[in-house]
Amino acid sequence: MVVNESGIVCAAILYDDGMNANAVLEDFARSLRRQGVRVKGLVQRRAAADRPCTGDVLLYDLDGGDYRISQNLGEHSTCCNLDSTGLAEASQALRRALDDPPDLLVVNKFGKAEAGGDGLRAELGEALAAGIPVVISVHRKHLGYWNAFIGEFSCLLPADMDALRQWWGAGYPFDEGRLSQDGDWGPYSRISNDGVG
Repeated sequence: MVVNESGIVCAAILYDDGMNANAVLEDFARSLRRQGVRVKGLVQRRAAADRPCTGDVLLYDLDGGDYRISQNLGEHSTCCNLDSTGLAEASQALRRALDDPPDLLVVNKFGKAEAGGDGLRAELGEALAAGIPVVISVHRKHLGYWNAFIGEFSCLLPADMDALRQWWGAGYPFDEGRLSQDGDWGPYSRISNDGVG
């Protein structure tokens, strides 16, 4: 994994509409677990992939259990249907990880709720402050908010298993020689904050 001089270790999978960053995140987490890496956190799945804003959205705790974070607003609803109560319940999985820090914490995404200061933002901030390595997904439309939250302390990766493996393997255990004096992130891109949203 790539570590900067602050000690914060965070990779954000940058994705656009039509990309399944959730599947990549889950596959990566499961592959590391099979190798004996202590990975905890939440991954997102949709019960109805053909209904992107109205289908059931579930967060799966990698240690077992799931949380429904969507609410039924009716068959013809096109509104975002995030259930803040379900999300608050799911946050307990991240709180448990803070109590027993893993080698890597997976957070399903930095989305609209987190961009607005809610959602899983507090748990994410606590994990980063505690030095727990984090991998998360960020939709391009929330990149400005992500950059405002994290500053220069994350590297952006494509929704690609090879990029994640390279990030994780680049410094585990951390080799300070991999990060140059000027803060060069090597093969990982950092996208500047061109504005919020």
